[in-house]
Amino acid sequence: MRNYLCSGRKVVIGLLALCLVALLALPMTAAAEDGKVFISVRHYDGIDPADMETIETVVQEGLVPIISQGDGFIAYYVVFSDADELVAINMFLTAEAAGASNEKAREFVAENLAPLLPNPPRIIAGSVDIGAINFQERDTSGLHASVRVYDGFETDDHDEFVRIVEDGFLPIMLETEGFAGYILTTDGAGALVAISIF
Repeated sequence: MRNYLCSGRKVVIGLLALCLVALLALPMTAAAEDGKVFISVRHYDGIDPADMETIETVVQEGLVPIISQGDGFIAYYVVFSDADELVAINMFLTAEAAGASNEKAREFVAENLAPLLPNPPRIIAGSVDIGAINFQERDTSGLHASVRVYDGFETDDHDEFVRIVEDGFLPIMLETEGFAGYILTTDGAGALVAISIF
């Protein structure tokens, strides 16, 4: 039985509150030599909620084995909402590998899920500015995530914003009961994605 505990509420700034019900890969344990990890976030909407279980099965059995064999693969997560949305999150050691995963996902969706994912995804890709993941010795089947997408982010303020989050917000999150992870990325074109996992 799937248990959804969050609302799917949208806020003007583009907040998407979703529940993580399928953790489909490994914890983020690797990092590139320069310390950067690259992420690709694909947001799908317009999905019939009755199709979510089928999508989960097809993704877990078909797409995950393909994505996870890519060069530099770190992790793949799928966040399902109880509304009409899902978010797929890929992490890789290089930007090229993250981009290649989007092409593999596009081909897989076209061949296997097109009727169930009626709208093309919005894709936000970039390097991980902040990544704090702690899944060791934890049952990941009941994790929940909040994926927030903010548009209109001023890239001139990027370093200051990251510093404020690292010094102010992240320590609070790390002390919060049930905290499992936080990921922040920007795409350099005005989009910022913040993912909190509990």
